[in-house]
Amino acid sequence: MPRRQAALAALAAALALLLLAGCSSAAASEVAPSPDELAATSLYDSGLSALDAHGNKKEMSELAGKVTLVVNVASLCGYTDSNYKGLTSVWDKYHEYGLEILAFPCNQFGEQEPASLPEIESFLGDRFQVKFSVMEKVEVNGAQEHPIFSWLKSHTPGEQQGADVAWNFEKWLVNKAGHVVKRYKSDFTLHEVEQAVYAELVGTGEAEGDKEL
Repeated sequence: MPRRQAALAALAAALALLLLAGCSSAAASEVAPSPDELAATSLYDSGLSALDAHGNKKEMSELAGKVTLVVNVASLCGYTDSNYKGLTSVWDKYHEYGLEILAFPCNQFGEQEPASLPEIESFLGDRFQVKFSVMEKVEVNGAQEHPIFSWLKSHTPGEQQGADVAWNFEKWLVNKAGHVVKRYKSDFTLHEVEQAVYAELVGTGEAEGDKEL
């Protein structure tokens, strides 16, 4: 009897491992974007979405006609201060004319975003008076990377196309048509980003209801 019980226990353990592996594979497949999503030439037509820090679903299609900056952010990075000050400055100046910013907290680089979403939002509000969208905490590289970052990396023009995110605060500038026009590294040059945002807001035509710059 003890041998039979031991054999049954071993069989149960093996089945549990198989089930766990199956669940992990399913989770990975849910994270990975579909071929149709990656094939879309416009982020706004990709069918992709993300949750904000409060669990509300945001469809990328809602951003059609907007100019969007997508950023992977961290609170304890050497680039935190310059980027949040720069992003806040640009958002305050151009949001009413059609600029949106999606900030995705990510703890993949030096574990520099360890806090919970409520703690991150409190920090950003108290220190930088952030008003743009703080999104769900995500991974931006690897098997569990968020589909939006898979899409952005694969649609970055030029030599950076397909390249993994190197560090915190990489930024993608997406125009009104949903195309990536620029990928910025971790440093923040206010004049460069502001000029590019202005050019996209003015140069790609005004969405209905936009104010004149």
